[in-house]
Amino acid sequence: MKKTVFTAMLMTALCIVPSCGGGSKVSLIDYNEKVITEFNKVAEKIASDREIIFDHSRSKAESEKLIEEMKKVTSDFLQMMNGINCPEDAKAFHEALIELNQYQLNTMLPLLSETLKYEPESEEWYAIWREFDNKTSEVVDAAIERATGLQEELARKAGSYLKN
Repeated sequence: MKKTVFTAMLMTALCIVPSCGGGSKVSLIDYNEKVITEFNKVAEKIASDREIIFDHSRSKAESEKLIEEMKKVTSDFLQMMNGINCPEDAKAFHEALIELNQYQLNTMLPLLSETLKYEPESEEWYAIWREFDNKTSEVVDAAIERATGLQEELARKAGSYLKN
């Protein structure tokens, strides 16, 4: 739900901002379209595959493969973010998305791998899932809140563009 509201707010705000111009930098609209499309792919992949792993409806080998796929889409997103020419007004937002995805790649996905070490529905399995949820929910929620705040700041800037 937070992701959907966040994405809708971001797209609404950035679609009204004209191109920033200046050299080979992309416009905020083009930047937004590319970044949000790719970010949503990563978010949807992680959410979907996390549920599959939690439901333990796949073998351990298949679950390990899902985690590797999540690592790949997250790495691909980070590579795209590091290569895109970010508009000046979007830099803080850009960095927030990079930080979130680095956290997912370096902390969240390795912790998700830890869940595969335990027999599903055992005491240890429930304990590692509680740890996973406690650690990741707080960090991801804070990262989304930060990115949303940065998006709101960008929306205020968009409003000032419209007034000039």
